[in-house]
Amino acid sequence: MADNLPGSNAAPAIEHRKLRPYSGNARLSGFSNMFNKEMGDWFQTRRWIVQTILWVALLNGFLAFILFVVPEINRSQGDTTSMGDLMVLGVSFLLNFAVIAGSIGTLILAQDEVVGEKQTGTAAWILSKPIARMSFILSKLAANGLGILIFILLIPGLIGIVEISAAAGKLVAIPGYFLGLGVVYLGLLFYLTFSLMLGTLFSGRGPVIGIGLGLLFSGSIVISFVPDIAYFLPVDFQNIAPQVALGQTLSQVAQIEIAATAAWCIVFMLVALWRFERQEL
Repeated sequence: MADNLPGSNAAPAIEHRKLRPYSGNARLSGFSNMFNKEMGDWFQTRRWIVQTILWVALLNGFLAFILFVVPEINRSQGDTTSMGDLMVLGVSFLLNFAVIAGSIGTLILAQDEVVGEKQTGTAAWILSKPIARMSFILSKLAANGLGILIFILLIPGLIGIVEISAAAGKLVAIPGYFLGLGVVYLGLLFYLTFSLMLGTLFSGRGPVIGIGLGLLFSGSIVISFVPDIAYFLPVDFQNIAPQVALGQTLSQVAQIEIAATAAWCIVFMLVALWRFERQEL
């Protein structure tokens, strides 16, 4: 009879509601909250609208000019461009331009991610809460990596499929095309992780954006004189990405360049995490 009394299950219920020790990784505490905050900066403001318009106008606008306006100008002058040429031209131009413009855009977007919050005191305030420093850095990598993927690559890339297929009269080879976009994305991750690392090493925006842009532009120049630099840095991704998309065989140098770039992304993040853990804010 006692088991049927209303208060008979009170003790187990109270026991069930007791606070329990956090069993997760303390070094990642607060990650979900930080990630939601960073994603809110992308999708709960006008940022997503601005970025969509900017990259569609820049990448797809120039692509449309190359695919539809230039051939008409050539035809009016007695020159003709085959449909096959337009397919290669469209894929090559879009991915080439995405590497160059996307790298610059990534550096601009990421320059303020760590430095800005250190300067305003936001980082110190956030870390006064139960949020681990590792979560602070990794949430910025995850949210900005996703934002860059969506707005710089996926949206213009999907529109680019329609543009290129319409101009060439046949559908783009989808698997290879997305592999090419993947190569572009790896190149953008290189500059994103590089910027996050610089943000932990310096206290001002100048060194972050200056060193990043310096590496980007100097690499494209130095490769003309020292081709072996491609073994260490992503200085030829604007050519590698179209080769992958079009199913062309990659040279050994290109393969090593892709592997080295992935390795650098890991190194940059490890340095950023190490430095930020020891930094006074």
